[in-house]
Amino acid sequence: MPEWSFKDTFSTPEQMRVVLRNMLNDVRANLEVDEELWYDMKIILHELCCNAINHGKVPVQTMSAICSKDKKLHILVSDAGEGHNQLQKGPSGNDAEHGRGLHIVSNLADELMFNSSANKVLVMIDYR
Repeated sequence: MPEWSFKDTFSTPEQMRVVLRNMLNDVRANLEVDEELWYDMKIILHELCCNAINHGKVPVQTMSAICSKDKKLHILVSDAGEGHNQLQKGPSGNDAEHGRGLHIVSNLADELMFNSSANKVLVMIDYR
């Protein structure tokens, strides 16, 4: 199991795109991940980081690492806001433009956890 980690901070959508591109390129360069896992990571990171920008308070910090102890990819996204757990509310309906992101993440991830104030989200994905 290769050891790998990536950490960065952003405050604007433009900076977010650069950070996510760098992180995903680093994954491709340093880890042997299949296309499905890479694509799932891309969606998870994008959804969590967009939520942090749109609903949180900048700066947003993202950290990812492969944990050799449990053989999972850990993704942590946090912002300086007061947080809210939108997953508890659920999507507003089939035609809703917003409200599906955390449900998509929860379906792609093996585990999804929020801290008590919901301004930090930890996602774990099997890396085998």
